Amino acid sequence: MRRGLILAFLILGLCSWLAAQITVSCSPAEIFVNSLSTSSFDPINPQNQPLLTELTITNVADQPMQFSLGMQIHWNEILIVDNVTFTSRQPLQPNLPLKINNRDFISGQAGANFNDPDGDISIDKIIEKSTILRDALQSGYFPDGALRFQFTVEPLSGSKTAAESNTAEFTIRIKNIDAIYLSYPGNPLGQKPPFVSVRPVTFLWNSLNTAYDLKNREYHIVVREFVQANPPNNNSVETGGRKILDADLTGNVYSEFLPFQDKHFYAWQVSTELYNEYGGSASNQLKSEWYVFQFADTQSSGVVISQLRQILDSLNNNEIDSIFGQGFDVTGAVIYEGQVYTGKEAVDLARTLIGKQIEVEIADF
Repeated sequence: MRRGLILAFLILGLCSWLAAQITVSCSPAEIFVNSLSTSSFDPINPQNQPLLTELTITNVADQPMQFSLGMQIHWNEILIVDNVTFTSRQPLQPNLPLKINNRDFISGQAGANFNDPDGDISIDKIIEKSTILRDALQSGYFPDGALRFQFTVEPLSGSKTAAESNTAEFTIRIKNIDAIYLSYPGNPLGQKPPFVSVRPVTFLWNSLNTAYDLKNREYHIVVREFVQANPPNNNSVETGGRKILDADLTGNVYSEFLPFQDKHFYAWQVSTELYNEYGGSASNQLKSEWYVFQFADTQSSGVVISQLRQILDSLNNNEIDSIFGQGFDVTGAVIYEGQVYTGKEAVDLARTLIGKQIEVEIADF
C-alpha cells in the first residue's frame, strides 16, 4: 500500500509538471471601446474581424507537445460561451512561441493552427443567455459592460488541472457615449444669447454614459469670436469669426482667462473622439451643439468677485484662508450640482455657507 501511494504521488507530480510546461498570455490584456459591433464577433467569417488582441502560447518543455486551448466568455457576470476547445493540429515546438489572434479563437472552423473547435460560439447561442444581450445584439451592437475572454492551455498528454501560469484573460470594456451637453455659458445657437461678464469665463459641460472616468476623458474645445454687427448663425458658426481657443483637455471644465471683448459674441463647442474596435480617429467624433453668449465688460463682475471674497473670508475657515494665501482667488462663478451660477445667484449661494460647518477639498475638474 505504501509503494502504491508513493507511485500515485509521483504520477500526480509528473502530470502537474507537464501541465506547467505550456504558458499563455494576452497582449493587450484589455481594451476600451465606445461601441463594439456584432460583425466584429463573427465566427463564420473570422477573416473580417479587426485585430483586437494577440495570444502567445509557449512550450517551455524540452520536447514537442500538442495542446488544447479552452475558452470561456463572460459578459459582465453572465457566462455566455462555455467549454469551447481548440486542439492543435501540430505539436508545439519547444521555445518557439505560437502567436494567434481573435480571428483564430472567435472562429467556428478549423484553421492553420487548430482543428474544428469543440463547442458553439455563435451569436445565436449567445443571445439565449440574456434578454438585454438579445435586444442589443439584434440592433447590431454589444451593450455597455465587460466582455471577458478566459483562456486555458493544457498539454494533451498532461493533467486536466490547469496551473495558474496556464491561464490568461482578455477583456473588452464597452461604454457608450450618447451626447455632450453644454451647461454654461450661453444658449443654443438660434436662441437669444445671454450676457456674460464674469472673468474668467468658466466653460462647463457634461456627457452621459462616458468612459471610465469623466476626469480622464479627452475633449476638444473651440471658441470663436464674432463682432457685434455680425453674430454667428448656422451658416457662419463653423468657419466664421475669429478662433480664440482651440485646445485639448481632460475633464469637463475650462476656466482660463481669454481675450474677450466688450459686446462681442462668442460661440463654443466641445467634441471627443469615439473609440470602437478599430480605434479612435478624427473622423469618428461626437460633437456638442454650439452655444453662444455675448460678453459684457462691465464693473458688475468686479463687485460680485469682491462680495464672494468677503463671504468666504467671513467663514474663518483655515483651509480657505490657506488657499487664498497661496495666491488663488475667486472667479465670480459658483458651480453647484453641475450648474454654473454668476452674479447675484452666485452671491446668494455663497451666503448659504455662513454659519455652517464646511469641509474644503481642492479638486481638479
